[in-house]
Amino acid sequence: MADLFGNITRSERQALGVQRWVNNRLCGSLVYCTGFGKTRTAIMCMKRFLAKNPGKSVIIVVPTDALQRQWLADLAEQKVPKVYQVLIINTVVRKEWNCDLLILDECHKYASDLFGKVFEVVKYKIILGLTATMERLDGKDSYIKKYCPVVDRVDVSEATARGWLSPYREYKVLIEVDDLSKYLELNREFYNHFSFFNHDFTLAMACVSKWQKRIELAKRMCPDYANKPDEFKAINKQILIHAMGFNRALQGRKQFIYNHPKKIELTDLILKHRQDKKCITFSKTIKVAEKIGYGKVLSSKETKKKGRMTLEEFKEAKVGVLNTSKMLDEGADIPGLSVAVILGFDSSPTTKTQRIGRVIRKAENKVAEVFTFVIKGTVEEGWFRKSTSGKDFITIDSSNLLDVLEGREFTPKKNKETKMIFRF
Repeated sequence: MADLFGNITRSERQALGVQRWVNNRLCGSLVYCTGFGKTRTAIMCMKRFLAKNPGKSVIIVVPTDALQRQWLADLAEQKVPKVYQVLIINTVVRKEWNCDLLILDECHKYASDLFGKVFEVVKYKIILGLTATMERLDGKDSYIKKYCPVVDRVDVSEATARGWLSPYREYKVLIEVDDLSKYLELNREFYNHFSFFNHDFTLAMACVSKWQKRIELAKRMCPDYANKPDEFKAINKQILIHAMGFNRALQGRKQFIYNHPKKIELTDLILKHRQDKKCITFSKTIKVAEKIGYGKVLSSKETKKKGRMTLEEFKEAKVGVLNTSKMLDEGADIPGLSVAVILGFDSSPTTKTQRIGRVIRKAENKVAEVFTFVIKGTVEEGWFRKSTSGKDFITIDSSNLLDVLEGREFTPKKNKETKMIFRF
């Protein structure tokens, strides 16, 4: 095997991952960036296991029907013995299963209360997890690692440095909007209610949706509640008022950020200048995606058949635009993509990595472009910092954007986050 720190091909690096999984008693997760070849490596693991254990059974669990179809096509192409089932997680958690090898694709998703049942309902002997980013914002990746510890990693920086992926440039497009005062008013209202909950986001959200949590908090605020029913009732009412106000302002901020018309305007500008490229856009909602003036929309509102047709047509196209929300965050292999526009996002590094992964699959002489819109002076600046931590990016404003699109020289902006200070 080639030296890991010398010249090594992608196939050799994948084989090393297989060996590390074998060395850990055929138990563990491969954390490989999108485009490196998670599925191909998993099939190598399958073939190695089945070569020594012919006839043994394999269950492959995936989160979507699109990934199910992709897996079935790849397995057929690689001529893997048909001892496998490719099942969608929603189906798997409904009853009990037995297999020798369990493969969990996008395994970071299987830490929720519902999907986490996969480890209970499937009886397996050995296990392989696959993901581009194991870490979760809620810290529940520790649940996955208990069953499927990380045995190998390949990140985007290693893959691009070794030429296994195309290089890319991410532009943080900092947008100044004329109606920011609307957001600032919502932000003041948000923090006014948030401070009531001592800036405990989990507590505030719990009080929004669960009356039991409001009762618990009221009892803590009024320890002598049994002897002071009127005071307890008033406090409980106050908690409800603050919880509803908190949620109203929270949703209002998001609507301002996700639906701002300036993002549509700049998206159309980018797509107008990249009509010779294959482009994808990611909006927070399909309603926003439908406002973009170029290309087709891939939406869950369509029938599955129409959605498949839309995606297959776009895969075959040389140029064009596909607008979507979340449907293509995971697992979609679309040849030829080189431009991504991200209009709506949150603080999740997982989602950010997956979206960038859509456009950096290896192609000759390709330098991919990722444009992420951030409204200056809003919480979106913080979301960008958290989701992009450790990655290189170039900060520009809307005036620089035209320079980038037309290939002119420009001076990047300083990566300085707006300070927001509120007093009540």
